[in-house]
Amino acid sequence: MNKRNFVIITSLLLICLFLTIIFNLKVLSFFLLISVILISFLFYKNWIEHSVELGKSELPAVIVDETGKVIYQNNSHRKFFDYKDEQIIGKKDPTIPEYILNSIIEKRETGIELWVKAKNSRNEMVDILLIFFHEKGKHIIFKIPLGTRSPLYLKFMEAEKLAVIGSIASGLAHQLNTPLGTILLTSQIIKDEIKDREIKEEIETIEKQIKFCQGIVKKLLFLSKPSEEEEAEFNVNEVIKEVAKIFEKTFQKKNIKFKLLSNNEKDAVIYGKKNEIVQVFMNLFSNSIDAIEKNGEIKVSTFVTPFEKVIIKVSDTGKGINPSYADRIFEPFFTTKPASKGTGLGLSIVKRIIESHGGIIKLLNEGKGATFLIILPAGKNE
Repeated sequence: MNKRNFVIITSLLLICLFLTIIFNLKVLSFFLLISVILISFLFYKNWIEHSVELGKSELPAVIVDETGKVIYQNNSHRKFFDYKDEQIIGKKDPTIPEYILNSIIEKRETGIELWVKAKNSRNEMVDILLIFFHEKGKHIIFKIPLGTRSPLYLKFMEAEKLAVIGSIASGLAHQLNTPLGTILLTSQIIKDEIKDREIKEEIETIEKQIKFCQGIVKKLLFLSKPSEEEEAEFNVNEVIKEVAKIFEKTFQKKNIKFKLLSNNEKDAVIYGKKNEIVQVFMNLFSNSIDAIEKNGEIKVSTFVTPFEKVIIKVSDTGKGINPSYADRIFEPFFTTKPASKGTGLGLSIVKRIIESHGGIIKLLNEGKGATFLIILPAGKNE
């Protein structure tokens, strides 16, 4: 239901409600009142869902009704095209040619992609990629800038490079697995046969480095190959407790307090691959433990929203993440840890898993330490 229809329907219902009150028709008045409340709730729910999700997108996006009039623009669209809400809301989208907009609306198809020339409020032309989604009488339009100076364009180019690197890395990982295993086994046999203490220590150093390399290979394979685990419904709070149990001795050793807070623990159900979500919290908790030297706290809060979303907040009291790195921490191989401690793959794996489950993850700059916000769809994906 678009805004215009909502106003018309609710206005008629309110007029009828007023008349039933005048003529003392209590049953009918009650029925009309419930109808107004229900319609208002559904419209508000639908509006908020789209606003929240598109509002978090880094890509410029608008929602238009069946006539092509804009009913919502996100912050990225506002900044990129320089249109204030009062200049664009309730009007035909001025950024793209009208004939293209009308043609797409008439077809009512989803996933259409077009390269077009768009213009901002200053009538400056820019190349963009349009992606249309038709949903319940509305059209969601993403507008991806393709200009070579656009930061978003550079991100897409970087993603293409990473895809190629990932493909190569997958092949290398498979080829390295066997020789690394052979070297490790051979070094262990040699260590058992040698009695010299100093040489044994040197061999143990070799083993540690081999195991470190095997860890990198394992992560590369995880990034490049999708999990074959079957999807199912599970409670995310139970997963968090399981992972916390694994780290229990480490928490005690470093005197780290762990807290799990939930507004509705039993309803925090998501649909997906449980082992992958376990990997998410394994990586996040591991990072937090590394960031806390001693005597700290890791706190996880889960919140089930009325709009079928599970919000998870993971925070620690460690040394935190430099704000200048905020845009890079999810990049594969980017790390602020020493080479012997970090591979830069942990958070990139987390991001890939969250996005494959239809969610988003963001780094929040608040208070001491690092705080990650995760939003996942609740229940089964239909």
